[in-house]
Amino acid sequence: VLITSSGSKALVGRTAFVENDSEYAIGAFLSIVRTNKNGVPKFLYYLLNSILFRKHLDGLVGGTSINNFKKSYFEYLDLNIPPIPTQQKIVKVLDGIAAGVAKQKEIIETTKELKKSVMKKLFCEGTRGEKLRKTEIGKISVSWDLVKLGDVVQVNPRSSNKLNDGEKVGFITMSDVSNEGNIQKVQERLYKEVKNGFTKFENGDYLFAKITPCMENGKGGLYRSSKFNYCFGSTEFHILRATKKILPEFIGYLVNIEKFRKTAAENMTGACGQKRVPKDFLIEYIIGLPSVEEQKEIAAILQKIDERIESAQAQKKLYEELFNNTLNKLMTGGVDVENI
Repeated sequence: VLITSSGSKALVGRTAFVENDSEYAIGAFLSIVRTNKNGVPKFLYYLLNSILFRKHLDGLVGGTSINNFKKSYFEYLDLNIPPIPTQQKIVKVLDGIAAGVAKQKEIIETTKELKKSVMKKLFCEGTRGEKLRKTEIGKISVSWDLVKLGDVVQVNPRSSNKLNDGEKVGFITMSDVSNEGNIQKVQERLYKEVKNGFTKFENGDYLFAKITPCMENGKGGLYRSSKFNYCFGSTEFHILRATKKILPEFIGYLVNIEKFRKTAAENMTGACGQKRVPKDFLIEYIIGLPSVEEQKEIAAILQKIDERIESAQAQKKLYEELFNNTLNKLMTGGVDVENI
């Protein structure tokens, strides 16, 4: 078992289990922990990941910004280690739950790769099986129009709607937006608290993170709220508002195509570490535009794939919660191992 021995409090005590019997070299600030004849290696790994060990660790590590865990500290750990047969039982139970986590993770990654390939196909060929025509952006369906994004999308539109200082509005930080194109949380604020220094948007707008590395990571999301029609957020968002010619959902998928993100990254301006996608890039970007009906069909296909990803993510979260609860109960005696 490898354990980090120096760094921040969050870093010290992180572990990794070496599955393969081979030769390895480890870097500084890592320690090797190996069992003797009274211990099962995988049990030790799980023990070092439990709340029981973390409580001991928090009381031992010292330092202000840099914390250190010395191997001599193991001498001070008063842990009730069960006999080997019990250790093996615990490992078997936890391995089974961990396999469930790994399976859902595999489903998520596989489905995300499927989504990438489907998006690439749909934004070229569409859903109607039409002939393709060559254009400056590559092949697209013969019935699609070739337009600038700024011709069908309002970029950072001004809002003339006046709000009262006491009116409740939504508020979204960059951390409230996922790398998968979803808004995960909408906070509540009073208009007077956010009317200055933030970006205003409304229902149906798409938030596009313009600053590095958020843009490259895929940060963005379609704002939909039954509670707040108006919302405010970071000035590091570009706001994309649909017109009658394009659906908000279609915009969301369009700006998450791998090719779009790559081209946006190549056109960033500003100093290193503070680069941003300029507004003009979005306005001038050329796209193939299908009919609104075909946009609906494309969005529907991709939404079904997203639902599969979300379902697997929810299952993964349940397995992770089950694993953590079971781990800590087994290590603290909260569960009778003999009855498992």
